[in-house]
Amino acid sequence: MNSFTKQQLRDAAIYCLKALIFAVGSYLLILVIYGGSRLSFLAWSGVVLLVFTIAYIPYLVRSIRENRGP
Repeated sequence: MNSFTKQQLRDAAIYCLKALIFAVGSYLLILVIYGGSRLSFLAWSGVVLLVFTIAYIPYLVRSIRENRGP
């Protein structure tokens, strides 16, 4: 595995960890502010991870284009 691939995998893993931390924090805020939720933590985490993944795609494409060069 080349260094570019390792860098991309590490960046993606860090990004997913950030998404998971955001999911936990935001779910706890929902519980504290609203006093409960009809949405399960698993469903909320899935939605947050999906949105973070969609938001990561432009960054990944930009990174691949910059690495490919002219």
